[in-house]
Amino acid sequence: MSLDIHQRFRRLHQSIVCVIVGLLIVWALMVFELFHQTAGGASSQEQSSSSPLAHPRDEENTHNKSTTSNTGGSQGTCQSSKFFIKDLTDEQRNPTIGKRWMVRPPSGGNLQLMCCDTTKGSFHVLLHERWAPIGNEHILKMFDGGYFDVDIPLFRCTDACQFGLSSNATLTKKFGKSIPDDPLWLPTGPENRFSSGADGKEKIKRYPKGVLTHAGGGKNSRGVQFVLTLKPNKFMGGGSPWEVPLGEVVEVQTEDPTSDHKFIDVSLPDIYTGYGEKGPGQGLLHRQGASESVREKWPLMDYVLRCSITDRFFEDGDRVEKIE
Repeated sequence: MSLDIHQRFRRLHQSIVCVIVGLLIVWALMVFELFHQTAGGASSQEQSSSSPLAHPRDEENTHNKSTTSNTGGSQGTCQSSKFFIKDLTDEQRNPTIGKRWMVRPPSGGNLQLMCCDTTKGSFHVLLHERWAPIGNEHILKMFDGGYFDVDIPLFRCTDACQFGLSSNATLTKKFGKSIPDDPLWLPTGPENRFSSGADGKEKIKRYPKGVLTHAGGGKNSRGVQFVLTLKPNKFMGGGSPWEVPLGEVVEVQTEDPTSDHKFIDVSLPDIYTGYGEKGPGQGLLHRQGASESVREKWPLMDYVLRCSITDRFFEDGDRVEKIE
């Protein structure tokens, strides 16, 4: 009888020990798993915080890796730009006949410094009110309305690039209504595609490199699309009333110490031109803008990431006042 009780107590003791050991093993596994998850989460957070975000809207508008790989690690610096109108030369504020222009553009008027970040870097355009008063008023309204705060494809890029089509239907409807043409001040016709010297050789083409103008398709057709010349162009402005310059790029690329003019050419980002006229059509971009399917089909196409007005000068008679 006593032996039987002793065996029962021994079996009970063994069962209790097994249960305790099992609980300890389960507890140890839970502690290990919790520690692993915590360490992994901290590591991921550290990697995320250390990854450079070149553009604050990347989480919403992810660029195709093939496209962003062409940026060289820089997608523009407009927000931190320290480039002001006061830093420009007299020739840049009021260009004359010279190395870039075959005629003198209209002088004076209000000036707006426009900065655009692209997938290849940034560029500045000085908008001249008197060059195209109606066109400049329209593009300034687009800035104020946030039209250029989304990614916009740079397409039909050859010796010039077209941009302005967005998938934002609300903003397109708001600013896409056609505006009247501005008066032409560049000479028109095939005979004025470039100016010639005494020897008859070509000297200055009608449109210099780095000129911004509206794009259009007929009289009074200007809306949300623009053209930026990447090279001097003798065909633009040939008589189309919508191809009136709004302004020009003002970052100096080369200088000629023998010339009275401070600058000859301007610098622009190395925008991809390989697709040319074989890139996405206007209808597709009007519907989709910078969609993922567009990025996948044309992975090397560049984009305007954001444009803004970074400096202003208002003219009052002979006085020029900077607006902070």
